[in-house]
Amino acid sequence: MKKIIFLALMCISVLSEAQLNEEYVYKKIMALKPEYPDGMSWTNSNYYGWNGGIFSGGYGCMGFAFMLSDAAFGDLPARKHYNLNEVKVGDILRINNNTHSVIVLEKNSTSVTLAEGNFNRSVRWGSKTSLVEIKRKLDYIITRYPE
Repeated sequence: MKKIIFLALMCISVLSEAQLNEEYVYKKIMALKPEYPDGMSWTNSNYYGWNGGIFSGGYGCMGFAFMLSDAAFGDLPARKHYNLNEVKVGDILRINNNTHSVIVLEKNSTSVTLAEGNFNRSVRWGSKTSLVEIKRKLDYIITRYPE
C-alpha cells in the first residue's frame, strides 16, 4: 500500500512540473490581484513566510514577491542566478543594491512588466521597465522553475 501511495505522489509531482509554464504561473499570480489590488497598503511591516527555501521569509517588497511566488510554484525550491536572458514570468528580481524585490509578470525583447509590494508603501501591478534599466539595477534573480 505504501508503494502505491508513493508512486501516486510521484505522478502528481511530475504532472505539476509538466504543467508548469509561464502562462500557468501568470494566471496563478494574477489570481491574487483582486485580493491585493493596486494601491493597497503594503509596507515593511508586512511579513510573509516563504516555501522556496534560500530565505525563510521576507518583509515588505520581498514578502510580497514571496507570496506571489508561492501562489504560482507551491513548494518548489528556489535557486539564484544572474542571467537576465533566462528571466521568466514568476521570477523574482532583486534590484537597487539589494534593497528592493519585484516579480516578473511579462517579458518581451525590450522590457519586463512587474508586480511589487512596498512601492511608495503600497502594492503596484503592471509597471513596465526596460531590460536595459533592469540590467543596470539587477543584483540577482530568484527562479523556481526546475533546471
